[in-house]
Amino acid sequence: MALDTVEDYITASRDLLQDTVDSPYRYTTTTLVNALNFALLEIRKLRPDILLDYLTGATVPDFTAANAAPGQDVTVPVDYQYRMAVVYYICGHAQLRDEDNTQDARSAAFLNKFTSQLLQLV
Repeated sequence: MALDTVEDYITASRDLLQDTVDSPYRYTTTTLVNALNFALLEIRKLRPDILLDYLTGATVPDFTAANAAPGQDVTVPVDYQYRMAVVYYICGHAQLRDEDNTQDARSAAFLNKFTSQLLQLV
């Protein structure tokens, strides 16, 4: 999976969240797209250089659930090497709402993975 579009990110996140049965999804598309938007804001805060080539002005892209619909092909402006980090953030953010103690640990692991991948020197 290339992780080019909003739909790609939502699909990859659902796979890691084990939320692939559509009747209904455990995590709504709106929830996951909001997490994608928050991930971009966190990238802007932690590593603004990652988005410099993609930003016009001082705004970070903001997506909606409609952008995740099949066939929309709305591109997410993240460099290839940081795309999985965004998926980890989406998963961690989604699991923060769960009340199960095991989900807290899993959420923290995903969010820590996001941060470590952004801040890791190659």
